[in-house]
Amino acid sequence: MKPINSTTLIVKILALEKIIYNNNTVDMLVLPGLEGVLAVLSQHLPMLVVLKFGIVEVHYNDRSIDRFTISGGIAKVDSQVVDIISMFAMNCTYIDKLKIKARIEEINAVTSSKQSTLLQEEHKFLIANLELLS
Repeated sequence: MKPINSTTLIVKILALEKIIYNNNTVDMLVLPGLEGVLAVLSQHLPMLVVLKFGIVEVHYNDRSIDRFTISGGIAKVDSQVVDIISMFAMNCTYIDKLKIKARIEEINAVTSSKQSTLLQEEHKFLIANLELLS
């Protein structure tokens, strides 16, 4: 995939080996960096950014914004491509409190001695999303 022009970014968000988001018409990206919020435009200098739990904002030319919660991770920034890799990510548009609560109950039903690190991290991510929505 190529950017539609020299002022746009290709943005990909990956979580648990699946693509959550992939778009080549992004004007600006706002990332929750460990050391603060970072805005990325086309032609940004290459860098790796450590991300914390928070919201990734994807801005478009028509002034619309998509938002994704991430559990932290890394962002690889190149001049026109940004790859975000996170353990967990959700599109804020589709967050359903009832489904999140049901999944939390499923995880809670598993005894703590049998919970994998992955389940524990998912639990933390879901709880944080509920708090964010409150």
